[in-house]
Amino acid sequence: DEAAFIADMDKHWKSMYPVISTGGQCCVVSTVNGLGNWYEEVYHEAEGGKNAFNIIDLHYTSHPDYNNPKWVKSTKANLGNKGWRQEVLGDFLGSGETYISGEVIKELDSFTKDNEPLRIKFPKWLAISKDRDRTNTDIGALWIWKEPKHDHEYIIGADCAEGVGEGGDNSAFQILDMGTMEQVAEFYSNTIPPHIYAQVLNEIGYYYNTALVVVENASQGGAVLSNLEHDLAYDNIYFEPKAGTPKPGITPNRIKRPVYLESLQHRVINGTIRINSSRLVKELSTFVYNPSTKKAEARRGKNDDAIIAMALAIWVRDQQMRGIPVGAEVPDEITRIFKSPVYEEIKKEILED
Repeated sequence: DEAAFIADMDKHWKSMYPVISTGGQCCVVSTVNGLGNWYEEVYHEAEGGKNAFNIIDLHYTSHPDYNNPKWVKSTKANLGNKGWRQEVLGDFLGSGETYISGEVIKELDSFTKDNEPLRIKFPKWLAISKDRDRTNTDIGALWIWKEPKHDHEYIIGADCAEGVGEGGDNSAFQILDMGTMEQVAEFYSNTIPPHIYAQVLNEIGYYYNTALVVVENASQGGAVLSNLEHDLAYDNIYFEPKAGTPKPGITPNRIKRPVYLESLQHRVINGTIRINSSRLVKELSTFVYNPSTKKAEARRGKNDDAIIAMALAIWVRDQQMRGIPVGAEVPDEITRIFKSPVYEEIKKEILED
């Protein structure tokens, strides 16, 4: 009962299943609890015929006591919108504490699920995952949606990992067109060693017009930056402004991390960035605000590497655009936010009546 709320349910299931595998039964009942937990994953696998569970969905309208407008109005008022979606509608996405609202993630998911890349490369470094819900795009680590244009500038945000395979973090980079704010390519792998990852960054950076490469310089990021700067002599590495000697890369800490993430949240909610990757949207759907740690982070057992890479690229890009001299022509992209639906809604609310 309430399987979506049981900690380490995936481990418990592995222990329980052998007991029932020769003829026993298991009935699993639960209120939904967002995405990324054992219950949600098993439910959707059963929906696709990928396991032996049989789904029984009982909608509230099937019961005469609940199927009336008075009950609906009263229950919505008492539970609130999130409670209604969780306790009554069984809405997985709407029931979680996602950092980006469920409605926005639904829109992104609808757009990206069939948005296959133009090219897929590096099958050798495909991420090893326990996720059985793989698609035909899961045949390579690098996805490319748009080839570089000779008169465009690009920025690459990179998060680095050890390359240890399943259970480890991913080395991920995001490539943004600095003018159009469109995600044009993405790399995602938990098997690639840091020194080879640096070589991939070097080559893809030159391919995208010697793009500005922004690397998180913690842990394995230091080794990747050292390779890029000293061994490969890459021409366009981001150096964090500091007193004294500037340091290559960008330093994460508990104060700066929320600022980087807010830049991503701001862009996604306002619709001023075009996201093409279903891998990134999948991470966003399990990226939640944790009230215990008081920070936004991936659910336990999930990843946020693609998110961090994108947040770094957006933050550095926006900082550079804010440095445009007074009187200079402002690019159309800068003014685009003032035409976004969110901004128009705010403006209308203030000016109305």
